[in-house]
Order: sequence, then structure tokens, then C-alpha cells
Amino acid sequence: MNFAEDLLRHTVIVGSSKTGTTGLFSTVRDGLARSGESTYSLYERHDRRTYEYLDLYAPNRLVVAKLLVTNRSFNWRVAADFQRRVLMVRDPRDTLISAMLFFPSLAVAKGVTGRKLDRFTRLVRRKESDPRSISVRELLDEAYTLRSRGVDEPTAYSSRFRRTMAYDNRVESFLVRYESFVDRDLADLEEHLGFELGSDKSDAGHSHIMRTGSYGGWRDWFVPSDVDFFRPLLHDYMSRYGYEDTWDLAPEPAIRSEDASGYVKRSCDTRRQQRALFRDRNVTSEARVALLRAHADVGNADAALQLGRLLLDRSGTSDTGEAVERIEFAASTGSAKAMRLLARCYREGIGVERDRARANFWMRGFRQIREVENLRKRVAEQQPPDNAPTATEKTPRSEQERARARTAPRPSFLHRAGTRAKKSLRRLRPRLRPGPVGSER
Repeated sequence: MNFAEDLLRHTVIVGSSKTGTTGLFSTVRDGLARSGESTYSLYERHDRRTYEYLDLYAPNRLVVAKLLVTNRSFNWRVAADFQRRVLMVRDPRDTLISAMLFFPSLAVAKGVTGRKLDRFTRLVRRKESDPRSISVRELLDEAYTLRSRGVDEPTAYSSRFRRTMAYDNRVESFLVRYESFVDRDLADLEEHLGFELGSDKSDAGHSHIMRTGSYGGWRDWFVPSDVDFFRPLLHDYMSRYGYEDTWDLAPEPAIRSEDASGYVKRSCDTRRQQRALFRDRNVTSEARVALLRAHADVGNADAALQLGRLLLDRSGTSDTGEAVERIEFAASTGSAKAMRLLARCYREGIGVERDRARANFWMRGFRQIREVENLRKRVAEQQPPDNAPTATEKTPRSEQERARARTAPRPSFLHRAGTRAKKSLRRLRPRLRPGPVGSER
């Protein structure tokens, strides 16, 4: 991805989950909107091709993105391509508490129900009634089981912090602490970005993510055994980012139910509602429209396309302008379906003035995306089995050599397909640029 050199404010927010990245992402996005900039927002979109398509189809838009180092698809090279990179960190002890209480909603998103959730909720309520009755480590162990992945070793608890430091070692970023964000001490960040930030409220589609909006609550949750266990695991991270190595616990710990079991219930209920609304595409209620709009606002291309279609299908014509805008965003991220629909809108004058040049432009894009998708499919079909020797691979002679050959890394088919796709896009790039209005290339 090579963003246009004259656009200097493409911004990416990077951090681990539950460090305030959603709040900062919304703040930066709102600040750019108030400054009059034309932007596209992308929320946890880690696919590099998405940004390459944006550069190709929407080169004049500023991009604000949020990426999580804890996401399996995270690629530090995607973040490195942005001109403005912001790394957000938080006291790791508070992060562990927030992540633990957010795990149930993630489990619900994967379809987990029943006894596992009930057992975790009972343990949290037990912790509320007597904060010293159960350790944070025990609660974390139970939370990890909700997602069918137990903790194999103690360092698994600190993996998110090690990933943050590994990213920081590779990519130079402007550092923001969660505590400074909560206190609205962001003058240095505003100077770095070059514009005034917006409000710190999360968007409607992600309102269930915020729990307390404060810091230091770990003192009410941790017990002495937690201090002994977590102190050595978190030392490097705390030292690197300026968190004092003081582990004084609250003399009379108190945990509010609305910040613990109440938060678990709220976030899980919200996830269930969103899951039901997203899965049933025949529902056209205002609740579904509001949910799709919230997710489209933060870069969900599928939600944007669904919303655009829904608004076009309405009997009134007042929503057709927004519908075309939503569809155009989805098309700019490389959605072939959105490109074909957008070409129809320009060809037939649906929500926009008839424009044959733009219609032809998006149809060319649709055909090109289909060509790339078919290329990837052909490459996938030709992919040899993992245990098949390559043309340049010598036949192993010993068991040790066989084991080494089985574990040797090979380029994935997506890597090879992506390389071919990039070359194809570069060849056709001049033809994909729209010509003057009324002309056809």
C-alpha cells in the first residue's frame, strides 16, 4: 500500500484489546470530520488488500484505522504504511481485568451459550460479594475456557503485552497512555496529528465495549497471590511504558456490580441482539438500520453494502443519497458486489445523476476484482498438499531431515495469489482511473 504522498494525515491507532483504542479511534475520526476532511474509517480491518483498494479507488480520502496486535490477522507492515501511527498502552493490571470481563461477549459472538457463561457469571458475583474470595488468576482461567482455549503456561497471560512491545520495536509510533486519554491530556497528540480531537464517546455500534472509563480499579480486584504471580510477568511492560512498580492493594476492596457482572450481562445481551440483527437480512426494522449504520460508520464494508441496499429498497427517495454513499464506500474497499450495484446506480441515475463514465469505471473495477478472485481460486486449487515435496526440495534421507522438511515454512497460496494480484492491478491501474465526465476510456 502506498498512500498518496501529498496526504499526510492517514492515521492508524494500534494497541492490544481493552486499552482504549476504540475510544481514541472515535476521537480521532470525529476530530477529522469536524476539521472538514473527507475520511473513511476502518475498524479492525487487518487485510492489507483493503487498504490497497482504498488507495486505488478512493485516493483523495483520508483513512483513519484501528488495528489490534491481539488479532490473529494483525500485520505490523500494514500499520507501518500509515503516515501517522499512534500506539496506545494501558496499565496492564487494569487491562487484564477489562479483558477478562469482555471475554464473555466475545464468546457470545462465537455462539457460546449455557453453562460456561453461567459459571463465569457466578464466579464474578462471588468476587463482588467478597473481593478476597477468589483471585484474578482463577477468574482469568475461567474466562479463557469460554473461548475454548485454556492457559497452557503462565506467559500466556502476558502475551498481549509482549506483542505490543514487539510491534513497538518494529514500528515507530507516537505513544499515548490510556490514563492520559481518560484525563483528556491530549495536547501533545493534537500537536502531532495537526488537528483538534473530537469527543471521547464511542460510537453506538461499539457502546458495549466501554466499561468504567477510569483506571486503577485493579487494586480492588487483585489479591496477594495475584501480586506474587503477575508482578514478574508484567515487569518489563510496566517498566518500558512508565508504570510504577507499586502493587499496593485497596485496604477495603469494593467492586460495583454494574462494572462487573452487570457489565458482563449488558455486553452479552448487546452481542446477542447484534448477532440476531446481522444474521436475519430480511428484517428491515429501524433497530437493524441503526446497527448497520453504526457499523458502516467504522468501516464495515458488508454492513455498508447491506445498509445501502436496504435504503434503496425503501419506497421513499430521501435515503437514496446516503445509500449510494454507503455502497461507494463498500466498493472502494474492493467489494465486487458493491461495484456492480454502484455501476447500476450511475447508469440508471439511482440516487445520483446519470454518469456513463463513472458507471463504466465501476464496471471495469468489478471485472478486475472478479479476475483477481478467480486467480486466487485457481492458485488455491493448484496448491500442492503440505507434505508434497517442491520442485527444488531434495528428498529427505533421514528421519530428522524429514521432520525438518515437514516444518519448514512455505509461502501460503494467499501470498502467491496476492503477489500476482498486485502485478495485475499495477498493469490495469491507468485504465481503472476514471476519465473526465462524459468520456469513456
